Amino acid sequence: MSINTWSRSTTQPVTDKHATVSAKSLFSRPHKSLTPAPARTSVARQSIVPLRVTKPRQSLPPEQCGSSRVYGKRQNDPRVGLADKLIESLDRYGETLHDRSAIDLEETERKFGSNLDELALDVEAHCHKLGEIEEPLQKPITTEALTNVRSAGNDAVAGTEEVLLKESISEFRKLNEEKGQILRQLWGEWEDVQLQIMSLAVELYGKDSLHVLQMQSGPLKPGQLERLHDMFKVAKNGYDERCRNHAEFQRSLDDFEEDMGQISNKARNVAKEIHEKKTENMKQITTLLQQFTED
Repeated sequence: MSINTWSRSTTQPVTDKHATVSAKSLFSRPHKSLTPAPARTSVARQSIVPLRVTKPRQSLPPEQCGSSRVYGKRQNDPRVGLADKLIESLDRYGETLHDRSAIDLEETERKFGSNLDELALDVEAHCHKLGEIEEPLQKPITTEALTNVRSAGNDAVAGTEEVLLKESISEFRKLNEEKGQILRQLWGEWEDVQLQIMSLAVELYGKDSLHVLQMQSGPLKPGQLERLHDMFKVAKNGYDERCRNHAEFQRSLDDFEEDMGQISNKARNVAKEIHEKKTENMKQITTLLQQFTED
C-alpha cells in the first residue's frame, strides 16, 4: 500500500447510517422526492467525531518502517486537523442546505395543494351553476303547448300555476294580435298621410321638390317604393296639369287684355268721332241761329 492511499484511508471519518453525509456525497446526492423527509432531531444533526480505534502495535517489515514514520508525522501535522474541520463544516453546510430545501419543498407542496383545492371548488361551483341552468331546460315546456297539467300529489299549486300561465299566455297572444292589427292599420294610415303630404309638396313646389324627395327617400319597405312612384306620377301629372291651366289662363288673360285694348281704342275713336260731330253740329246750329237773327 502506498503512502498516499494509506494516509487517505486513515484520515477519512468513520460514518454509519445515522451519521452526517460526507463532502463527496453532498455533490452526488440523488434527487429527492416531493415528499419531505421527516424532521431530524438535534442529536442527528450533531456531527459525529471520527472514532479512533487503538490497535496493538505490530512489528513492521524494514521496508515499511519509513512509511510508519511518515504517518506519525502526518498525524502531528496541523493541516490534518484543518482538513477534518473543513470536512465537518461542509457536512454541516450540506445538512443545513438539505433542511432548507426540505422546508421549501414542503411549503411549495402546501401552496400547490391549497391552489388545487381552490381550483377544484371553483370547478365544482361552475358545474353546479351549469346544472342549475340546464335542469329547467331539460324539462318539457307544457305551458307553451297550452295544455292543462295538474300535479300528481295533493298539493296542486304547480298545476294551478301552469293553468294561470296558460291563461296569461293566451291573453297575451290575443292582445298581441289585436295590438298588431291596430298598429299595422295605424302605420298604413300614416304612410298614406305621408304620401299625401309628399304629393301636395310636389304639386306645390314642382319638379325640384320631386328630385329632393327622390334623393331623401332612403331604404323603404317592400311595396312602399311602388306606392311612392305612383304618388310621384300622380303628383307630376297634377303639377303638369296645373302648369297647363296656368299657361292657358295666362293666354286667356293676354287675349282679354288685347281685347280690352281694342275695345278701348274703339271707344276712344267713337268718342272722338262723336266729339267731332258734336262740334260740327254746334257750328252748324250757331250758323243757322246767326242767319235766323239776321233775317
